[in-house]
Amino acid sequence: MGGGFGLKVQAPIIKIHPMMKITAVSTMERHQLPEELLNGENPPAHYQNWTDMLEKEELKLLFVSSIPIYHFEMVKYALQRGINVVCEKPFTRDSKESKVLMQFSKQNNSKVIIDFEWRYFPIRQKIKELIINNSIGKLIHLEYHISSPQYQHLISNQRGWMGEKRKFGGMLGALGAHMIDCLRWLTADEIENVNGLVYTHVPMGA
Repeated sequence: MGGGFGLKVQAPIIKIHPMMKITAVSTMERHQLPEELLNGENPPAHYQNWTDMLEKEELKLLFVSSIPIYHFEMVKYALQRGINVVCEKPFTRDSKESKVLMQFSKQNNSKVIIDFEWRYFPIRQKIKELIINNSIGKLIHLEYHISSPQYQHLISNQRGWMGEKRKFGGMLGALGAHMIDCLRWLTADEIENVNGLVYTHVPMGA
């Protein structure tokens, strides 16, 4: 599900995976399936209504790459039908929604996974290795700083959901989710409290 990241990034990767096959895609009306997906035998069915796809197709695994405000509804619908789900970050808008989905996952014996692909950056893999092997001693303090210098891009290009607060965009939804996951993954620990200081250099944009 999803005509942005899902169609441009995930679908081509899934297509070349030797143990996976794309059987159906759901996107909004404005999206067209690229030629590389349509070429070959048995091209995927294209739906503009995602509920139709889940009801008509026999799916073993569903990738949910729509904008975050739809994640809860879509993942819940799939889990209720016993479909395993890989969901893009941010998973849901709050922990209450996440807990509800985890309950549906248990009740229907369906797995739900969030694909934090940034964990697989070579530099992050190296840091994790150093920590696991105790190469740097006991971890007592870790700082993670991020810089996203996109001034010209922000004022001249449409940002989609990432630029809209009501769609869970902004620093927390777009980049902060990766930061939080990275800290939890590296330390193998839970977060107790969060403090944030964000400078708004571009108050208005495209």
